[in-house]
Amino acid sequence: FHPTVAQTLMPWLDKNDEPVWKPCVWYWTSSGKHWRRVKGWRGQWTENAVQATARDLLWYGIQNAEAAGYKSVLTVYDENVTENPVGFADLEQFTGLLTDIEEQAPWSAGWPIKCDGWIGMTPNAIRWLHEWRASANLAVKARLPVARTYAMHARTCFANFKAELR
Repeated sequence: FHPTVAQTLMPWLDKNDEPVWKPCVWYWTSSGKHWRRVKGWRGQWTENAVQATARDLLWYGIQNAEAAGYKSVLTVYDENVTENPVGFADLEQFTGLLTDIEEQAPWSAGWPIKCDGWIGMTPNAIRWLHEWRASANLAVKARLPVARTYAMHARTCFANFKAELR
């Protein structure tokens, strides 16, 4: 918020034991109920650009997965969680949908985008199966157990991309 460039005293000295001044970007950010002025640094700017790009790539993958019938229930940073009827989820298909995004993001063509994941039962589904087996009245149980499909996407993508650049 309101970024400005200002000469800033660095916490080190040069070879002649003189103070070092460099231009830095300062901006205002909220911290709880208070606003404070903070200094940005190139690692932070790089991280923000990488995470924003990774989020865009993941979003395209999520759209592909939802179009194929996977119901997304949670995304956190570089992870996507879906809940589907047991037997519906295929991990190879799911990870393929998350990484096959060249049509939506032609600017990412040739990038080594990869992801991995796992398929498992949710705790509620496991509890439901135990209740279902113990219950004599099967008609009351209308819910289907769900399998959770989880994929880690962007962090893997950019780690591989960074490794190939070296």
